[in-house]
Amino acid sequence: MTNYKITNLQMRRTKQYGHYEIIGEVNGELINTFTTDAEAFDFFNEDDEDLRAESRAHCEWKLTQAYHNQF
Repeated sequence: MTNYKITNLQMRRTKQYGHYEIIGEVNGELINTFTTDAEAFDFFNEDDEDLRAESRAHCEWKLTQAYHNQF
């Protein structure tokens, strides 16, 4: 199993309805990918630790999949 180091995790809306961009560095490479998971966007900066952790886990999973597909 490969360990991934994810830093500078960000999430933002795109101009398309219901599409969100996830940006982050995976093992030093800048990676961006997209998701349609509105809950992940809503809970990304949530005060509740559990909801925020679930959202960030989704974003990290999407980034590692995009990294794996690129490299």
